[in-house]
Amino acid sequence: TLEDNANNRTSCLCHAGYGNTTAGDCEPCLAGYYKVSQGNRVCEACAPGRYFSEGLAVTTSDRCVECGLSHYCAGGSSRQSCGASMITLETSASNLSSCMCEPGFEYSTNGSCVACQAGYYKASQGNGQCEACSPGRYFSEGRAVINPTFCVECGRNHYCAGGSFRQACGAFMLTLEATASNQSSCMCQAGYEYTTAGTCAACQAGYYKSVQGNQLCEACPPGRYFSQGLAETDSARCQSCGS
Repeated sequence: TLEDNANNRTSCLCHAGYGNTTAGDCEPCLAGYYKVSQGNRVCEACAPGRYFSEGLAVTTSDRCVECGLSHYCAGGSSRQSCGASMITLETSASNLSSCMCEPGFEYSTNGSCVACQAGYYKASQGNGQCEACSPGRYFSEGRAVINPTFCVECGRNHYCAGGSFRQACGAFMLTLEATASNQSSCMCQAGYEYTTAGTCAACQAGYYKSVQGNQLCEACPPGRYFSQGLAETDSARCQSCGS
């Protein structure tokens, strides 16, 4: 009581650290709750983003500490881990929406973070999606990559549409660059011509092709010929008809 001559129960007050119950009793504040002064109020919860999980009848809010990185605290004694591969940007997060995927991980429809697959990367934290290697570049091994420098040039005689995709051009085909992004960059070698089937076939006897590309083989000019040999690249093979 606050007075010496109290004459009824309503003059009785709960001590600091004790809250008043619906039955009119005083009970110690539970973990995550405190009461700084005497009175018949209820105990107060730690503010959102703060907590403490051990101790009873606490009389000061100083016991409430920051929730910490990669956790969220709704208030009181509640403290939850964000989940695997998740982090927070602050130490006083108060709800699950503050949790986000680490670099190298993307947010999935079931609310978890999954590793970027081969050919994909994510450089920053957040709940965005992993990014694919740009066309003409790729990588095919490794997960949870955070750096786009993992994406390397596709290489000659191949084409890369992006991500982990890398495909060889085909027999007797090549590219003029190391960062080809589609099949149209593949062309026939010198001595080979492009067919309607999309393949390269050797120039037949009497025909030649001196440059790479998808044009047809050229015939020896009138009065010149050669009758043996395939995939010829030089018109010098065409000899005089009378020789």
